[in-house]
Amino acid sequence: WTAPADAEERGRRFAVAFQRSLVTRLAGVPAAATMPFSSEEEEDLSSPGARGLLPLGAQVAAALRLEEGVAYEARELCARIAACGDGWEAYVVPGEAPFDTYRVAKAHADRANYGLVRVSRVSSSGAADASYYGRRRNLVGGASTTPVAQMDDTYTAPFRYRWRSFRVETGLVEVAPQEGGTEVAPELRVRLPERGEGVVGIWMADPCYSSAYVPCLYGKRFDVLNRTPALLNAMAAAGGFDHWAIFGDNLYDLDGTLTARFFQRLSNATQSKVFLATAGNHDLWVAGAPEVATPTDQYGNGFMQFYAQDAVAALATRPDASPWDFSVDPDVAFAASFGENRSLAVARAKAAPANFVWWHLLGNVAYVGFSSAYAATESAPLLADACAWAERTYDSGDARLVVIAAHWSTQSDGAAAGMAAPSVYHRAAEGALGPSCQRLAALDALKFVEGHTHCNAVVEPGRGWMVAGHGMDGCGQYGVAVLDTRSDRAILLHLPLVDVETGLDQYDRVLACVAATDAIVADCADLGEVWLNQSLVLPGTVV
Repeated sequence: WTAPADAEERGRRFAVAFQRSLVTRLAGVPAAATMPFSSEEEEDLSSPGARGLLPLGAQVAAALRLEEGVAYEARELCARIAACGDGWEAYVVPGEAPFDTYRVAKAHADRANYGLVRVSRVSSSGAADASYYGRRRNLVGGASTTPVAQMDDTYTAPFRYRWRSFRVETGLVEVAPQEGGTEVAPELRVRLPERGEGVVGIWMADPCYSSAYVPCLYGKRFDVLNRTPALLNAMAAAGGFDHWAIFGDNLYDLDGTLTARFFQRLSNATQSKVFLATAGNHDLWVAGAPEVATPTDQYGNGFMQFYAQDAVAALATRPDASPWDFSVDPDVAFAASFGENRSLAVARAKAAPANFVWWHLLGNVAYVGFSSAYAATESAPLLADACAWAERTYDSGDARLVVIAAHWSTQSDGAAAGMAAPSVYHRAAEGALGPSCQRLAALDALKFVEGHTHCNAVVEPGRGWMVAGHGMDGCGQYGVAVLDTRSDRAILLHLPLVDVETGLDQYDRVLACVAATDAIVADCADLGEVWLNQSLVLPGTVV
């Protein structure tokens, strides 16, 4: 099952080639009649020589996923073909005990109340996944009765469509920026930085620790499941950050089991911090692309309910107070379209785009988040509104930095034309989203952050960064980025934890440093590299 560094691309091309033969064999028609292929994809990757490029386990997984419409976990797959040898447990994760986890997301800026946050409690419900195509067993049974603080517009229900062994309680709470914060649940206190105050945020993307569905090349070597929560918990205990973010491909999960196991390891202090998330390709299709999607994929439904951002969809008034637009049932989309055109069924099965676009102010940083899986015609009007708001917030003196946050770094694996993070940044800077972001870019206040390519790197000096080295193949890097906008400067510090190529492993040193300070950028700079160091003082301002 362990795969070479470029296994994801090899797997995608193998799956496309396999599906061509599958469609031809089962339907008796040329594959091109139901699926478009580029000239590159038309290469015969089903030949013995090409198959040899991909490990047998990955070949079998891709074949079964496409032929049976089910994404098997590695443990199920090896058991099915009697191939569970010594050490297979390293690549899979068993179910665990009932759990509670909390997410705190900043309320959408259009609510016009800086002190509002969305507090969401996700717990195991004990309900089996009963979706039409759902074959998944319930791996986390039982339910907790831990109460949540009184909230406005409260919605309580089992997850819909996908990850249905979970239950969510979510609502809006007004918190004060006082020292010590506001208690929103037992032992969970939330403090917001003052409006316009400097903040500290932790950025990462593409974290993986299990090869249950997709080969996670370095997850075990880096010990992401234990080390990343421990790092976050140490930072939170020291008061080292206000917010943290995962910018897509969040744990490479199909049914929520891997996600639950990771979040169970986060302390109350970590869970009380404002959390940001943007959906990536593996958050819609577990194999990572629409070409290899199956009816059992989550199509963003598990992601949006578990990570519970206060997105545009939450602004609508619904009878049940749901903050999500559930107008797209992926099972119905497949039942209606699959026989007609598989690609059309996959496209129609994605959750509504308004569930993944959000913008808000946190201290002196304005964030704008979106998913590149949706066409510019769907997202651009919303992003133009976000730009206009960001400019007003900048002119009011509250925002000093505006960050466009997304997952995709390139137009690949299901990204819509012109919607990868750098493309959106440049379109915004050139005025395609209106004059507001164009002006912000000219003032050097507009930035972007991305994931997807599994490296940690400066993409464009002073403008954009990739924070996707966190267990997957690619550059063999493991690290986090720390943004500090206090003291009238924006400093972005990359803290490398492990680098396979250079042999670096300084996780213990970084952990010790961040556990001892609430000024990570100042006190731990010798362990990292500064990606940005920019004054936030406006020209002509007397300080």
